[in-house]
Amino acid sequence: MPRLSGFVDGRFATSPAMAVVTYGVTILTFLWVTPFIFWGVRLALVHVFRTADIHETVPPLLAMALVWEMTLIDLFTGQ
Repeated sequence: MPRLSGFVDGRFATSPAMAVVTYGVTILTFLWVTPFIFWGVRLALVHVFRTADIHETVPPLLAMALVWEMTLIDLFTGQ
């Protein structure tokens, strides 16, 4: 399956040093983007919990998933 670019595949790495740079930049980019992804998911969940009546607006499967998530958060935070 072709990828959008050859960056991760190392096609642009013409030497071992460039391979290290290619993978290093890929890892740093992933590490930089990951907190923003989790922050966005958290903001979305907070918005859902604060503005919606879950039992009327959200399908039952999603409501159960959110309840399980809150249960796990409470379990790990000790609240």
